[in-house]
Amino acid sequence: LKQAYERVATGKDTVIIEGGWEAAQGIVAALSAGVIVVESYTDDKSLRSKAAEYQAFGDKLVGVVLNRVPRNKLETVSGSFGDGVKVLGVIPEDRVLLSLTVAEIAERIKGEILGAKDKSQDLVSNFMLGITGLDRNPGYFGRKEAKAAILRKERPDLQMAALATPTGCLVLTGGGEVSQSVLGKAEADKVPVITVAEETATVVDAIDTALAGSRFAQEEKLAHLSGIMAQRFDFAAL
Repeated sequence: LKQAYERVATGKDTVIIEGGWEAAQGIVAALSAGVIVVESYTDDKSLRSKAAEYQAFGDKLVGVVLNRVPRNKLETVSGSFGDGVKVLGVIPEDRVLLSLTVAEIAERIKGEILGAKDKSQDLVSNFMLGITGLDRNPGYFGRKEAKAAILRKERPDLQMAALATPTGCLVLTGGGEVSQSVLGKAEADKVPVITVAEETATVVDAIDTALAGSRFAQEEKLAHLSGIMAQRFDFAAL
């Protein structure tokens, strides 16, 4: 670890090492490194119970960043640790930061992208499900933008209703052929269509799993995150 650190630290002002909890004590001991803990919010009681664990780092603990905090908790959660643990930042749960690209959606559900493949790196931050009994009025789909509309392949009426509103992509589930009129409309509007043989429930489960593990790996998220950090992170404390 020391040898690797020496190689990458040459000419650098700061080296950031990402590691799990079990590795942290060893990294601190080997490099005398400061520690910033990034903790996903669950509830205030759980945060208080973890304060003693963080204090085990002693004077090497720089502070804690709370991530994915519900917006109704943003102004109150910073006091959850009590004395001895500095909260450096409270980062809100944010749809843009949790979003997936069209390509990531296709990969996670094992689907195929038809048309508008130049849009495969566009972010999708909302998901809407076309349920049984839903009529073809586009008002329902118009409630959200930059969305993936998840629909059965045999419902071209709902697919066209979704395409009549701002849509990031269509996700068409189940068996059968995709309507040529839908494909034509999607191509004209530059909306990718993802087709998958799996049933809707399986696709929704796969997307839920992908959202839970979404990572910051898309350049489009950078400006958004920078704005949040400027507002919510205490850089002066570092």
